[in-house]
Amino acid sequence: MSSAVVRFTESLKLLRNISHELRKTLNKDNVNVKNNDMMVYIVDQYRRHDTTDQRVCRPTHELQYMADTYHSYLNSSRHYRQIYDQFYSKGELTADQTAHMLGFKMPEKYEK
Repeated sequence: MSSAVVRFTESLKLLRNISHELRKTLNKDNVNVKNNDMMVYIVDQYRRHDTTDQRVCRPTHELQYMADTYHSYLNSSRHYRQIYDQFYSKGELTADQTAHMLGFKMPEKYEK
């Protein structure tokens, strides 16, 4: 395979991954991200970085680097929100609730 074809397939894979992460970020399964402002901007950047012989091109891997960075940001933000919601958004917890959340079992209380 030529290097141009490999770069195209890698770029397309990154674009699909970004679209997938945007869909997850919006918390809806059947969201049409095609009309989303973020996705419109990303597709516009992909088109601007398209290489041709008729104009001065940016470095060949600049778009892939930016797309990979954006995908990592979206993925990390989603994971952070999941962890935050699981552990910190519940407010003050009792010792029993905390132990149960972490998978431990508190000893039974001794009563006379």
